[in-house]
Amino acid sequence: MIAVANDLIAKVDNSAFIDDHDVLNVKEEARFLRAFGYFMMMDMFGNVPLKPTPIMIIKILPGRQPERNFTTSWKAN
Repeated sequence: MIAVANDLIAKVDNSAFIDDHDVLNVKEEARFLRAFGYFMMMDMFGNVPLKPTPIMIIKILPGRQPERNFTTSWKAN
């Protein structure tokens, strides 16, 4: 939740679909969610490192495989 909120705060200014008032509202809501996430983490784990800027998230899991046609593979067996 914190990483998503940081990313949203950083990128919402470049959005062409909303006006300035909506940009401020989105930033305020994202800041609240980020603060709430930190509050919950501190409640569970104690001191946690603060990351107020977006971080690069490295995708570790492999990508999706192409979907098999279930009926074709079922009829073949």
